Amino acid sequence: MESKTENSVEASSSNNDRWPSFLSHPIAIAISAILFVCLASATGFRIHKEYASAEMTEFDWTLRGHSDFHNGIYLPSQAFIAGVNPFSKDAVEQYLMTRACPPYSPVTFMLHSPFALFNVYAADVLFYLYNLGLALLLGYCGITMSGGRFRWFAFFALGCLVLISRPGHITLFTGYFTLELVLGTIVALHFAKTKPMLSGLGMLLASSKPTYIVPLVFMMMWRKNYKATIIGCILCGVFAAGGIAWLSYHSSLDSVIAGIQQGQDDHIEDVTEYPINTWTRIDLLGMFAKTINWNPATKIYLIAMFFLMIIPGLAVARATHLESNTGGCGLTAWIVVLSMLVCLYHHSYDCLLLVAPWIGVTFFGRQTLPELGSFARRTIALLTAIPAGNYLSTQTARDRLGFEQLDIGWQAITMINGTCLLIALAILIYHAFKLPKQAIGASPSE
Repeated sequence: MESKTENSVEASSSNNDRWPSFLSHPIAIAISAILFVCLASATGFRIHKEYASAEMTEFDWTLRGHSDFHNGIYLPSQAFIAGVNPFSKDAVEQYLMTRACPPYSPVTFMLHSPFALFNVYAADVLFYLYNLGLALLLGYCGITMSGGRFRWFAFFALGCLVLISRPGHITLFTGYFTLELVLGTIVALHFAKTKPMLSGLGMLLASSKPTYIVPLVFMMMWRKNYKATIIGCILCGVFAAGGIAWLSYHSSLDSVIAGIQQGQDDHIEDVTEYPINTWTRIDLLGMFAKTINWNPATKIYLIAMFFLMIIPGLAVARATHLESNTGGCGLTAWIVVLSMLVCLYHHSYDCLLLVAPWIGVTFFGRQTLPELGSFARRTIALLTAIPAGNYLSTQTARDRLGFEQLDIGWQAITMINGTCLLIALAILIYHAFKLPKQAIGASPSE
């Protein structure tokens, strides 16, 4: 089994390379590229139309264009460069942030510091172009990690799918850094068994947000990716410690820790983050809390995560040496990304985690998920596509349908995405436990 590459589907890559010949025609490539530019321009126009000025000190739901970039990346990174704790009230007051930055890893500010060196308008443009490039890269990863051969048409066409998806559009519109987290997670999973250093770097990229790195480490241990996990944890620890040391040098360690706690408290106490007040939560605890109008504390989310991930973890542990595809689109990778979404605090934009595996199961299903029958693969593809195309669970749809936020019907609509993901996870866990002891497609010598 260890002799397999990170993607054992390479053995049948000739099948995956059989794209229809017309897709290689320059006209088809040009059409897909032009469509991508048009969609990117449309999103850019919406950002301009509903632009959230960096000088805004209060959040406005009608002006959200690049609001996350300003308050979660640009201004906190400026504060970080100056040695001001981005999580503190001092940063809020000095840099006119709408609220203290959530407890991201200092890696976030190190990575985005180059953007903070420009004026806000130049930074807006650069970060938007950067995010567009990541959207294309995500589609590319989906193809190559499935064993498919690169095609320019597919490159731009899949980029278009990312842009028109609900998670992709809102990420680009608000200027969030979800695509970085997603790519880091997929790289960590895909190369964990073959290139642990590259996998560790992926973990470092995913470490910007605790809701990604904490469950990822937990599940990679279940997946028995010990070497990659150790390397990743060391990298994450070194860079995070370096960032905290930088802030502590300009103040003190106690004040930095107190500021981080204050940022977390402000985030949890923000009424817009209460489960009952959101229409984007997809995690199981969030959906349960929504039904009983409960706002769980941070420790409740962590405790729930460890318990909820036991069954998916056991499924991953059993399947990790039996699955045919050990890369980022295989059975255990699917279970990992779905359990990350279902078992810990996440919103609908985090469903970008499913893009690469979805490409694999939709276009290369026989190679990436041979453990499932064709009907099960189509079911997984459909269930995980629903959150991507569900524009019903949006603020615009709520207002046009005439719902109030607390209406039972509206709350039911907002739980469609999470329910679909939970069902998909259950199906994959079932197939992981029913795997024969001899891996599908493996020779007796393996």
